[in-house]
Amino acid sequence: ISSMFLNAGAMATGIWMASELAMGRSTQVGAAAKVGAGRMIPLLICMLFFMIVLTLGCMCLIVPGIFMYIVWFAWAPLIVLEDEWNFFRRSAVLAKDSWGKIALVMLVSTIIVGLPGMIIGAGSFLFGDQPSPTTGLSFDDYVQPYWMSAANILVTALTLPFSSTVVTLLYYDMRVRKEGLDVELSAAGMDAAVDSAGPVDGETHE
Repeated sequence: ISSMFLNAGAMATGIWMASELAMGRSTQVGAAAKVGAGRMIPLLICMLFFMIVLTLGCMCLIVPGIFMYIVWFAWAPLIVLEDEWNFFRRSAVLAKDSWGKIALVMLVSTIIVGLPGMIIGAGSFLFGDQPSPTTGLSFDDYVQPYWMSAANILVTALTLPFSSTVVTLLYYDMRVRKEGLDVELSAAGMDAAVDSAGPVDGETHE
């Protein structure tokens, strides 16, 4: 249970940091961790709900589960960045007409994230049943529990920031394409520049 809380907090922190970098703003780890801690519980609740729904979808001939995984790709950024609880509907709107691109990005990301775990699992399978020539004990008997725990922690620490960054950038890419986010940000930047410049040629602002 504690690992689930930590993973949710780390995911929220990673999404927030990736968002700040994508927006061209600097952020500190402490400030991002504070945001992550504040979003940890909502993210964990929705994570469990999403996993249940996705599992049920996969049980229905796999295809519905894959469809849900693609259409609801942005559930985590929506919770962290927008505090949006109706993330199913909003993510489906962002994913509309872009299922192929989202599927390709998510597939490549899933392969990259899952590859270290597959390597660790293969190593455990290959060397786990070989007994030591001195003690007669196998790898499974006294080494594997500690080695696997340390390896899983390391893999999570390395892959979670990557997956959080990928889904955050994909979320912003869909917002730019579907909602004109880049135009909105450019307009906001121009307005801020005009306001900071002050009156020009005797012009006054009411």
